[in-house]
Amino acid sequence: MMIIGIDPGLEFTGWGVVSSTNSQSVCLLDSGVISTRGISRESEKLYKIYVSLLSVLSLYKIDEASIEKVFINSNPRSSMSLCYARAASTISVMSRGIDIYEYSSTAIKKCITGSGMAPKEQVSFMVRSSLGIKQDVEINNHSSDAIAAALCHVYNTRNRNFALK
Repeated sequence: MMIIGIDPGLEFTGWGVVSSTNSQSVCLLDSGVISTRGISRESEKLYKIYVSLLSVLSLYKIDEASIEKVFINSNPRSSMSLCYARAASTISVMSRGIDIYEYSSTAIKKCITGSGMAPKEQVSFMVRSSLGIKQDVEINNHSSDAIAAALCHVYNTRNRNFALK
């Protein structure tokens, strides 16, 4: 099964594609960040996220997608921008007929690190450890969070399948 994880953001949208087999192994196929820095109009940023994700989706036979849910923080403008980026990401995935699953940031962190309040550095460390990614391989926080979302879905899917047997 091939899963794309998405960490939506208006300036930086992280993505990571993992492959999971029945033998319980998971490997990272690819990851990256869609940057909209230098683009001033919000509509153009959203379009770039949408088109860029479509491009990534066309490279792989993605079975399912995992995306981080939006949480409302104290800055309404920031929350709205995040909602827009998430919507652009969701529409990209749904336009390809791919099922998308949503997980809160806390749920992803708890699944990956054991603590829903883990800092980004701990999430990144556990992502690297789980997938055997060497320290000299550069993966920024946006990609790491997206890969964590994909891993969270892999682990949750395995637990559901195990419970059904």
